[in-house]
Amino acid sequence: MIVTVSGDTARMKTGRVYNGPVDYVNIMERLLEPERMIVFRVPWIDDRGETHVNRGFRVQFNQALGPCRGGIRFHPSMNLSIAKFLGFQQALKNALSPYKLGGASGGSDFDPKGRSDNEIMRFCQSFMNEMYRYMGPDKDLPSEEAGVGTREMGYLFGQYRRLAGQFQGSFTGPRIYWAASSLRTEASGYGVVYFARLMLADMNKEIKGLRCVVSGCGKIAMHVVEKLIACGAHPVTVSDSKGYLVDDEGFDYMKLAFLREIKSQQRSLRDYSKTYARAKYFDEVKPWNERCDVAFPCASQNEVDQADAINLVNAGCRLLVEDESLCLFSLALFDSAGSIVEGALKRDPNEIEFIQSVQECVHALERVIAKNSHYVNIMERLLEPERMIVFRVPWIDDRGETHVNRGFRVQFNQALGPCRGGIRFHPSMNLSIAKFLGFQQALKNALSPYKLGGASGGSDFDPKGRSDNEIMRFCQSFMNEMYRYMGPDKDLPSEEVGVGTREMGYLFGQYRRLAGQFQGSFTGPQIYWAASSLRTEASGYGVVYFARLMLADMNKEIKGLRCVVSGCGKIAMHVVEKLIACGAHPVTVSDSKGYLVDDDGFDYMKLAFLREIKSQQRSLRDYSKTYARAKYFDEVKPWNERCDVAFPCASQNEVDQADAINLVNAGCRLLVEGSNMPCTAEAVDVFRKANVLIAPAIAAGAGGVAAGEIEVLRESNSMQWSAEDFESRLQEALKQTYEKALKAANDFGYQKESPEALLHGATIAAFLNIAQAMTDQGFSLHDSHLSLFQRFFQI
Repeated sequence: MIVTVSGDTARMKTGRVYNGPVDYVNIMERLLEPERMIVFRVPWIDDRGETHVNRGFRVQFNQALGPCRGGIRFHPSMNLSIAKFLGFQQALKNALSPYKLGGASGGSDFDPKGRSDNEIMRFCQSFMNEMYRYMGPDKDLPSEEAGVGTREMGYLFGQYRRLAGQFQGSFTGPRIYWAASSLRTEASGYGVVYFARLMLADMNKEIKGLRCVVSGCGKIAMHVVEKLIACGAHPVTVSDSKGYLVDDEGFDYMKLAFLREIKSQQRSLRDYSKTYARAKYFDEVKPWNERCDVAFPCASQNEVDQADAINLVNAGCRLLVEDESLCLFSLALFDSAGSIVEGALKRDPNEIEFIQSVQECVHALERVIAKNSHYVNIMERLLEPERMIVFRVPWIDDRGETHVNRGFRVQFNQALGPCRGGIRFHPSMNLSIAKFLGFQQALKNALSPYKLGGASGGSDFDPKGRSDNEIMRFCQSFMNEMYRYMGPDKDLPSEEVGVGTREMGYLFGQYRRLAGQFQGSFTGPQIYWAASSLRTEASGYGVVYFARLMLADMNKEIKGLRCVVSGCGKIAMHVVEKLIACGAHPVTVSDSKGYLVDDDGFDYMKLAFLREIKSQQRSLRDYSKTYARAKYFDEVKPWNERCDVAFPCASQNEVDQADAINLVNAGCRLLVEGSNMPCTAEAVDVFRKANVLIAPAIAAGAGGVAAGEIEVLRESNSMQWSAEDFESRLQEALKQTYEKALKAANDFGYQKESPEALLHGATIAAFLNIAQAMTDQGFSLHDSHLSLFQRFFQI
């Protein structure tokens, strides 16, 4: 969104005119949310034939002024936070320049140090296999940054040119024969010195003869030193990660050439003092206590702290000219099942939900990994999503006020086929939850009878209390970005928390308009354009079908059993509905404030009343005003109610250790997960010791997956099915899922009666299915985008 300010009026690109004072707080709020953040997996092969996986980033922060320009950094410390910080800095830097440019930044946690030219080439080509989608002269062109020089930029541009199919634009950095300017590499460092000269000129001083302290020894630092020498200044220091070098006589061109030779050979700066005896190298300290007139920090962000600033002032510094580069740490390599979790923790320490799902998965796969260590390598790559898109969603409410939310889509794995997965609108939504849900969906889809990849996404937008028009405008703004990644052969979304038929209708309508054709159908919306009236019900019905399969193997039936259900969303209500149809005795539902219990059990009339209460956004407490024997309990969960079967259908981690103990004491002998990861690890341990059988969500929740694919089959064959036919096929799909999970459990030594049989068997079967596909396709390399040239060098 472009904002031009004229007097007291801000005119937005939409044509809407706001009279009165410009709301800079509102504008700043939107500016601080990047327009687009892409996080993706970068698999590559080293010279020994071993496969590695790194993470790639591109943050296109703001394009209000024009197409993006910004650096690419390859360094082990690179993460999304640093990419956002660099992108924000670049947006401000470009806005301050005389040119109409937006700001971006990105890179990877790949470390080019010690890698051969062929290894770096293969990595750069794999990196560009994803990045090229977002590149172009009118979109975004990258430039050199830490760890990326003319060699890397040449490899990146070459692969971009092959994938784009034409010599389209040029990147800023590589050599003159294809990037047009021999001074592009030097420009950043030279510019720092030119800026210092401008500041000094305003102080009636010149840089000639001034003693200058420089940190770093990368491209920018070396070019700063070079230009300082040219200007007659007296640069005396450079530094690396181990310490700093000082030469009180100052560097000249010969000394600078020697410094570059040392650096190119990856030797220590200490070697300089062996040739120039008066120079000294100091270990584990920074150069900021050296006497100086001007300081040039060119090494890393936050390299000058309070103590360093005091040292600089005391050392006589009166001018500091900034640049920034990189900070240092390294990631551990995976070499065992335990280190898989450790590696995930090091990479994403704050993503609590995702780490928990990784821990549960790795625990379930312990016997698989012990049997074949080859799977450790595959698991490492599986845990890095193929693509993560994070983007800004601006929208206008009914009062004309502008809001901004954050949108997410994590396309976790497509080894088995195009992605399918939910969209969730809830204030708690973040990247960790999107990744955890995407990972669960990938396993769920892999366990199903269908060839599908897994994805998930949504936004931290809260639809509660919003009008239909507000929700429509939000959904349309959300889809303005999302449609680029959607399609029947790419990714199609389905309903999730906060997203029902209304929201899916708005999303599909905008997708259809942007795609320019009636292309595919989303899983969830109304029958008149998504064809099946049972898609919405399928997830909840499937949970009950799965419970019946488990009970049948125990020579029991669900009829007459007392069932406790949590939640009051779509899945919970459809679970209750199907339990009533099966003759079971569902007695509870819950919301965020407490739970409702009706010991007489719900029937269809009571269920219709519950739905009416929910549609009017009233409290479940109102139910007890009509049905006097029912009770509503504040601030507690329903897990201390007497029951035979429990159906947690509300949210992740809703059943903790104390709740599990309550359920065991209340007589529960079977727990069927309707929501994703509803039990904590401690709760699962309690159930295991008490011999309570658990049906994991990736198996029991497969009804929604099955419904979507059954409908695709119906459409492709132009067949008409009754609701009974649809339910029959749904039950058959869940039966296949159930049998597949039990077989995998048995293959790895888990008896059918064991509480861990389904819990671990489902994960094992899903993982092995994905692992086989990844192996067949070349360890998850993006084969569809690998050129023959690239394949040649891999061989």
